[in-house]
Amino acid sequence: MTPKNLARLMKVADQDALRRQYLADEIFAGDAEAFTAMNNASNGFEHGYMALDEVRGLLAPVLERSMGHVCAALIAASGVASETQARLLAGTYAEPRGLVPMIAVVTGELRRNDPAQAPPVDGAMAQLEWKSASPVATHAPGGEVVISFPWEIKVAGLSPNTTLDVTGYGMRAAHVRPADEPVDVEVLRAQDARTQPH
Repeated sequence: MTPKNLARLMKVADQDALRRQYLADEIFAGDAEAFTAMNNASNGFEHGYMALDEVRGLLAPVLERSMGHVCAALIAASGVASETQARLLAGTYAEPRGLVPMIAVVTGELRRNDPAQAPPVDGAMAQLEWKSASPVATHAPGGEVVISFPWEIKVAGLSPNTTLDVTGYGMRAAHVRPADEPVDVEVLRAQDARTQPH
């Protein structure tokens, strides 16, 4: 059956109206606020008539529950037994998980040594050598597990007339919170100083 004929069978105006009805009712489970916000943000971003801050403003309040609706709809459409659906949709799995398990980051300031000289045409370049041994896990009071990452980060190359002042390093990960232990930035700076070109 064609979408046009299906729209007639379902007694809606056209196939666009049918698609909207399925999205609103079957995917978003009748959550009109979430559906409208996601739809408006998607159209505004795709067609370029909304600034990114406006798109973000529409998405932020409804994103988690919208993705929850999508997850529930996918599980329902998969055809698994109702007991399995109930287990997959339990509160244990309600918190969204990042698609990327961990992103390692370095923070700092990239600047010109002599501000009178013009900056590089293609922007300043910083090349890092990032070595990591196996993570070390220890048990903390209260049953928590603390995982530390013995990273060795060195500046392997910089654009001419450029200095990188590293202020810290760390990671972003789903379901992980940073430990209270401070990072020894001075050690990292000393490593950088040994490897910066002169």
